[in-house]
Amino acid sequence: MLQFFLVLSSSADITEEFFGLSLRFINSYDLLSHRASELLLRVSLKAIAT
Repeated sequence: MLQFFLVLSSSADITEEFFGLSLRFINSYDLLSHRASELLLRVSLKAIAT
């Protein structure tokens, strides 16, 4: 894994693109999971209320 990272970091353009994509993916995943948990909470609250 470290060797892969070193090879990747030897080319700055690839590294920047790679990290950019990773961050974008993580951010969108966080947003999705946050929305999903929010929705689940609302549904369960409604179920308890009725």
